[in-house]
Amino acid sequence: MDGDWDDAGAWTPAGVPTETDNVCIDASGTYDVEIGAPVTVNNLKIGGTGAWATVETEDDLLIKRNLLIEVNGRLDMDVSGGEYLGGSPHGHPSTFLPTYFENYGTLDLNDTSGSGSGATLRFNLYDNYGFMYLPGGTSVLLEVGTSFPWFTNLGFILTEGSGEVEVSHPDHYYLMFGHLRGTIGGSAPLRIHADIGMFWWTGGTLPSLVGGSGQSVLRTDLPDVAFNAPTGGNIEATRVKQIQGGMEAGGRLVLSEPADTIDFWSYDGQSPWVNHGEVEIQAQPGQQVELEMGSWYGAENSGTLALTGGAEFSMEVVSFLNTGTVSTEQPLRVYKAWGGPDFQNAGLVSVATGSELTLEDGTFTSERTGVMQGTLRMVGGTLEGGGSLGTVFSEGATVKPGFQRATLPGLPDPRLGTLSAGSLFLDTASELVLQVADTMPGTYDRVSVAGAVGYGGKLTVRTLSPFQGGVCGQVIPVITDGGKGLVPRGTFDSWSGLNTGPNRAWRLHNPTGLLALVGYRPGPEPLYATPSTLALSEGGGPEVYRVCLGDVPPTGDLVLEASSALAQTSGTRRVDIPLIDWMLPRLMAARAIDDGWVEGPHVDTIRHVLVGAGKGGSPSSPVLVPVTITDNDGAADLSLIKVSQEDNQFVGDTMDTVFRVTNHGPTESSGSTVSSTPLSGLAFVSASGATCALDGAGAVTCEVGSIPPGGQVDITVSFEGATVGVHTSTWTVTGEQPDADATNDDAPYSQRVN
Repeated sequence: MDGDWDDAGAWTPAGVPTETDNVCIDASGTYDVEIGAPVTVNNLKIGGTGAWATVETEDDLLIKRNLLIEVNGRLDMDVSGGEYLGGSPHGHPSTFLPTYFENYGTLDLNDTSGSGSGATLRFNLYDNYGFMYLPGGTSVLLEVGTSFPWFTNLGFILTEGSGEVEVSHPDHYYLMFGHLRGTIGGSAPLRIHADIGMFWWTGGTLPSLVGGSGQSVLRTDLPDVAFNAPTGGNIEATRVKQIQGGMEAGGRLVLSEPADTIDFWSYDGQSPWVNHGEVEIQAQPGQQVELEMGSWYGAENSGTLALTGGAEFSMEVVSFLNTGTVSTEQPLRVYKAWGGPDFQNAGLVSVATGSELTLEDGTFTSERTGVMQGTLRMVGGTLEGGGSLGTVFSEGATVKPGFQRATLPGLPDPRLGTLSAGSLFLDTASELVLQVADTMPGTYDRVSVAGAVGYGGKLTVRTLSPFQGGVCGQVIPVITDGGKGLVPRGTFDSWSGLNTGPNRAWRLHNPTGLLALVGYRPGPEPLYATPSTLALSEGGGPEVYRVCLGDVPPTGDLVLEASSALAQTSGTRRVDIPLIDWMLPRLMAARAIDDGWVEGPHVDTIRHVLVGAGKGGSPSSPVLVPVTITDNDGAADLSLIKVSQEDNQFVGDTMDTVFRVTNHGPTESSGSTVSSTPLSGLAFVSASGATCALDGAGAVTCEVGSIPPGGQVDITVSFEGATVGVHTSTWTVTGEQPDADATNDDAPYSQRVN
């Protein structure tokens, strides 16, 4: 049925409801409240079991205690005249508290005139599980009564029209607002305002303002905000002092006009503050903002943290892991009040031109995937890792390419890495630590600088076991730069770790564009070669060796001259040694001369001397490299025959057979061997004239050794008859020299046993 509020007969018991009545509208229908004056009741319930009830009014509804709209209930108010719903009107003493608004159905406030005056809602507590339609200009007031003023949304709030919907305390004192699930959206901003209180978001969505340019529909200036895995959307906040929890992926938080100090906590207060979404802090002109991140537990960012406006930002943090994006328009100081912060970047850190990120007495780890754009200033502490950096200034810091913590697998040594930078400047209190595990790229720490470098402080080299570093011929380009001639590059003031072992050390080669570790042998020798002896073969390829200068630097340009003492070798005979790179090894090559003569192993000596005024008072004794040469001109034609044998023997008898090896020349045969096919019916007993043995397959092998040209060797082999029959085998001779005639290398052998 339908009815009018002032129809006394429509009510049970009969009569028009008054301020002392508890009013329940359970019957289906639409009920009009049109009496031209505010209506006051004690409690109001709209909707009953199975009944769809709607109350329509253009008048104020004053509710002393509670308003309940059931799932099948609906309250429609035309608020063109700025109507009022709830406790005593704003500006009058609040005598009705506490009041409670609980909505499972629909509250629809309609501004049919488009006046924008909205409505005023005034309760102590709000729980919305259903639908609320709020036009722009509406004020949602929360009084402080016997309990804290709370607004909890688990349903849908839709703002309409233009203007602003304000949720606040009448005196802007205190309130709590929670968005637990559902959606808050629409075309009019919803602003939550109080001097004290918290907004928390643990579920549901906050879409952007309809018709806006990406702004959030919800804006809060409560000093505290809290987030626990919100599902999506964005929020704009001002005057925030504390943030509990971070954004999830797809979530966006904009902090405008922030407090001078903002505390960041995890939602549970016992873990790092984590952000997967987008957080932007918009400081006011000239403002200095302090970010206290995560207390004891640190902070992690896989989304976006943007610092804009203001004059300077400071971040106090125990540890900060960035796998997303951190950007700042102003200087950013990262520190910890006690100890030093741990800043680990595996994502992107972007610092605007003219600003700096300053890390004080902490560790900045640039992971291999990390990129930093802009200027990093290390004040004390440690810079380590790989990745890419912009301009780096070290003021008393330790710079360590490579990693001291567990890092990505797959490299020859996970401790090693390449640190790339746009520019690098080390002051006199800094230290550069380089680890070396081998000479191949990827097996040593390296600094790659695209622009200018400035060296200062201490260089420490750590040669990792089992690598034998510091040997003549080893050159490792540990620093490369592109700042040739841009600024004075300077030199290191001190160094350690250059002596790596007995007769092994590193020295520094520091031309433009490069700093290299160069291995050499410390000591009094002005010149030496490695290896110190060579083994060559006629007809073979060249052998490479290196010649290095000793401890004493020359005073000018030099020339290294090499010569063959016996004219048995050829190769490098002259190498210039400019003063600018005298410490580098000189690459030499030697080849045996193929003279076509048949000869045995022979020798030569390569003589090395320094020539030029630059050698100063250095001794002029030559450096000699002995060479052994193997001839390739020899040939030996070997033959094998059976000289004699004992026939018609019986099982168990011992029988002797004599084989003869002849070297028909032209040269000596070395490593001559006589061998048989596996024996059958005969058992090997012994041999003379050569060293013979039976192998596992049953074959006999005899080591004959060297035979001069024209020489012969007789080998007597003793057998024992094992079985009756005629037993055959084949015996073959081989040597180390080429054999031009293979037809005489085999001797067949047949033996009868009775």
